[in-house]
Amino acid sequence: MTALLERQYDEANSAHLNAMTQLAALRSEVVQTQVRQIALTDVQQFLDDFLKVLDTGTIRQKQALVRRFIERVDVHLDHLRIKLAFGLEEMVKLPELEALKLKESYVNLAQ
Repeated sequence: MTALLERQYDEANSAHLNAMTQLAALRSEVVQTQVRQIALTDVQQFLDDFLKVLDTGTIRQKQALVRRFIERVDVHLDHLRIKLAFGLEEMVKLPELEALKLKESYVNLAQ
């Protein structure tokens, strides 16, 4: 009878450990999926600070701010491809190369 009780105890202990592991995983999942509530005043303050840095910040401060949002900029002859840090990608068309050369010639003449 003792062997039977030990086996049942081991099985119950194993089931309990499995249940606790699953519970910990579910709790972790819940924490990760919870939406953090942000007050409107906090968002307004962030935007004000953001604009202030862009307007009056040093070059290093501006670069650091932009790097938080932009992962990479690829420059091509006719467009820019901007890869944002949060996964989006945008293509911005540039003026044609001839238009840029004309503008450059105009600047050289004006000097």
